[in-house]
Amino acid sequence: MAKTRAGDASPKVAVDVVLLTPGQNDLMVYLRKRRNAPYKGRLCLPGVALDDGKTSEEAAQHALERFTDVGGVYLNQLYTFSDPTRDPRRHTITIAYYGLFPTAHQRANPYPLEDAWVPLRGAIRQTLAFDHARILSAALERLQGRLDYTSDAYRLLPDRFTIPQLQRVHELVLGQPLKADAFTKRALRNGLRSYRTKETVANEAGGRPARLYRNPAVEAS
Repeated sequence: MAKTRAGDASPKVAVDVVLLTPGQNDLMVYLRKRRNAPYKGRLCLPGVALDDGKTSEEAAQHALERFTDVGGVYLNQLYTFSDPTRDPRRHTITIAYYGLFPTAHQRANPYPLEDAWVPLRGAIRQTLAFDHARILSAALERLQGRLDYTSDAYRLLPDRFTIPQLQRVHELVLGQPLKADAFTKRALRNGLRSYRTKETVANEAGGRPARLYRNPAVEAS
């Protein structure tokens, strides 16, 4: 069992957020550059200490409000990371969340020139602060595992979307292409047909217009 560092009566508790949105070729994650030691200059997740009087989810929303221009997004608790060596200053336990929303904001406050949206898989391979690369890996694995039986994929889509857009979200999460015909049949078989509208939009791939569907996650919230 790891010994508590001198002067540390008990572990510190923090909350970190993996904020994800669709990008061109990958999911994009928001990272911020640390301004102080330890790991000064390295990228890290937006996070805050868990203060008295706040739930962990309230703290997660506060982290987004403090470090980004994104608020009120869907959050789901990921995992609690408690390795005593994850923070060199003292034993710090972090409760990690992942947040999903459909459109990437290309700026963040209050440090728009240094903080950025970066491709998720590229970020996992970087040397990030603390154990944040491990947290990103866990978030991707969790999202992949929940893809077919939760509303997570729909949280990455607008209020109205096409089946090709839904397929693209699945491909970004899984990191591999899917066959369009098989994906469409499966989506309709799994209940998407009941959310079909009479609206259509131009098909990006050409051909006849694409049918729009209402977002089940939006209607359920």
